Amino acid sequence: IRLQELPELTHAVVTGVGDQSSSLLELLSKKKISIGTRLQVMQRNSYDGSVEIKISNRLLVTLSDQLAHKIFVTRS
Repeated sequence: IRLQELPELTHAVVTGVGDQSSSLLELLSKKKISIGTRLQVMQRNSYDGSVEIKISNRLLVTLSDQLAHKIFVTRS
């Protein structure tokens, strides 16, 4: 499922991305997100659809609605 669809406080593992463009892959790399990354949805902003996630139980990252929609995950 898409990261954007996960409820708050749900744990998941990244399984793929919906776009293989170099700019998207570079952005994900900068945010320390790759296939196999473990994350947890911490908060969803109802105003703009952005999602705050915790990566590997330590790093907090905010993702735009557009970016979260392109990341595929499996609940863990």
